Amino acid sequence: LTMFAGDASGGAFLYVGDGGEERPVVYAGSEGSGGLIAIGVREALATVVHLPSLNDALAAPLGDGSGLRDLLERAEQEIREYRPDVADQRARVAAALDLPPAAGLLERLHAAAVDETYIVVSDRDDRYDPLPVWLR
Repeated sequence: LTMFAGDASGGAFLYVGDGGEERPVVYAGSEGSGGLIAIGVREALATVVHLPSLNDALAAPLGDGSGLRDLLERAEQEIREYRPDVADQRARVAAALDLPPAAGLLERLHAAAVDETYIVVSDRDDRYDPLPVWLR
């Protein structure tokens, strides 16, 4: 694992294996859970840019998507209270980096998160809980 980014909650984004930017990307949370979130850095960046919160995006089953999308909309509204221009900022970043569109992103994230091929293990051999636990 090679860390290439972190988040405000103390989590880390890590490449798996050797190679270029299209390697699998795992997230290791500060609370001991982690797993695959994307194949490739562009997909991982799209996840971070387009979704208000990775943790909220994995907080409930996808189902038909409506309940989870409502949860994410509430998270987005909270962010807008402090950053009213967040949607414009996200759009500028997505365009500047030519990121994949938001359509289907939540479904791809959930499909990645249940892939048990990518279990995060710390440098002290501590095994992280899978992302998301409710799917197991």
